Amino acid sequence: MLALGLSAPPAVHAKEPPADLITTGIEAALAKKDASGLYAVLEAGRAMQLTQTLQGRTLLRGQTLDPKHQAELDAARRNEARARQLVLREYQKKGVSLKKRRVLYKQLQEAQARHAAVLTRIITGRKPSGTPRLTPTPINLSTTRVLLRDDGVLVHYLVSRKNAWALVVNGDGARIVDLGKRAPVDAALAALGTPRADRDVAALLRPLQRLLAAPLKLTKARTRVIVVPGIRFHHVPFGALMATRDVVRAPSASVFAELVRGKPQRDAKGLGVVDPHYAGQRLTHLPGTRDEVGDAPNVILQGKDASETKFVGTLSKQPRWRMIHFGAHVLIDHKVPMRSAIALTADEQNDGRLTALEILRLKIPADLVIVSGCESLRGKLVKHEGVLGLHRSFLVAGARSVLGCLWCTDSVTTTAFMKRFHALWRPEEGEGVPAARALRMARDHIRAQKQWASPYYWAGWELVGDPD
Repeated sequence: MLALGLSAPPAVHAKEPPADLITTGIEAALAKKDASGLYAVLEAGRAMQLTQTLQGRTLLRGQTLDPKHQAELDAARRNEARARQLVLREYQKKGVSLKKRRVLYKQLQEAQARHAAVLTRIITGRKPSGTPRLTPTPINLSTTRVLLRDDGVLVHYLVSRKNAWALVVNGDGARIVDLGKRAPVDAALAALGTPRADRDVAALLRPLQRLLAAPLKLTKARTRVIVVPGIRFHHVPFGALMATRDVVRAPSASVFAELVRGKPQRDAKGLGVVDPHYAGQRLTHLPGTRDEVGDAPNVILQGKDASETKFVGTLSKQPRWRMIHFGAHVLIDHKVPMRSAIALTADEQNDGRLTALEILRLKIPADLVIVSGCESLRGKLVKHEGVLGLHRSFLVAGARSVLGCLWCTDSVTTTAFMKRFHALWRPEEGEGVPAARALRMARDHIRAQKQWASPYYWAGWELVGDPD
């Protein structure tokens, strides 16, 4: 895994850290019931917090930058800090117009974009124009409404000091939904924890459906839901709470806009990386992962061929892939997310760990990446941003969407689930159905079987990114 280190940022006498600035903006917009203002704060806040995380020691450590790059980075930090101070100062004043606050937020966004451009070159080794999914320029509310089409709705979930909220955006406009006091929501989230086969997961999800989904009062016409869960609600299986709709996740509206640019290439080939050879790695072999993919991939790397070396070499043989399916163990590092990895076959060139940082630096042009492993959608929780982990790295590297799991399920159910999903999304004949719909139908297929009726077996699978 590549390691980089940055010198300490220039001293800035800010009264509050960035996260508190975002909280201040959120509280102000909620108090005024200003849906468009809340949208602007949330989108700008996610970009701001991610930039702060990217420059932190959890991701970048070990070396000193060359003087030219260090000077450029220091200048970008100072400019963003000044813009942040101006926004904070105005929010602390009374009687400041929302129009002026929005102007200052726009200036802050521009400073963030310049800062992010420098960080992008350091982390990925690519030009900022090639990685808009890592630090996207926040899009405005009207653009988001157009993206959602007639059947779509975007839901930002968030919490304030005392309440839980949802910002609901569709083609008709935006509205703020008060989900009630935080205490019952927090209690329901704590009760869910990490679902297990020996718990009544259905009973644990019912309060969450009542508290988080029912109050939205979505019409039947809104068949596609894009959820921006943030940090507090990341582990909630929203597809199970809205079981009659096609549900996907997105890190933000701005990232979603980048992911759905262009069209999927349905005639592109599929790649399967399954059943790695784990000799000497203290990991159990996963022969069932070969059955998961069936005939869906055109190219299959299995056993000793399921290595990082073979994967990277095969990846470049196609201009674009329709699907890449990993059937392997997933190793999540909750403290240093870029060390999270997919465990593959070790060889003389690589250690058998395809890390999130290594993925970030690859070009992975794929319509869909499937990571069929325990907790593959988990990672480091970043306030106001969400989760940094394997799925985010795949999106930055070029994938339009990532299918993974929030918790561990048994291998037999996983195989049945994946076979059904592939048959629906990439059938032997015809175009198949969109990924979000195939996911919903695969869930329905599993839970219709008595032995797998519990949400433990099917609710953890979630799609991040493009619904198609």
